[in-house]
Amino acid sequence: MHSESKKTKLAVIGAGSWGTVLAYLLANNGHDVKILTRTKKQADTINKQRFNYNYFPNLKLPNLSLEFKRQKY
Repeated sequence: MHSESKKTKLAVIGAGSWGTVLAYLLANNGHDVKILTRTKKQADTINKQRFNYNYFPNLKLPNLSLEFKRQKY
């Protein structure tokens, strides 16, 4: 991260293949990233293990936050 860069808070909706890679890239570029997951179990598992075994079993995720939010439509 460049010294003039600001740490930005970002949220990625979904912890599928696309959301996981996007969050990974953003976090590795110094941003504060939160992933909103479909289920609480998914958020808890990825937070604890730092891997999304369903999509990228060999990609260790950096310190990013996963959170389950129930949405009402």
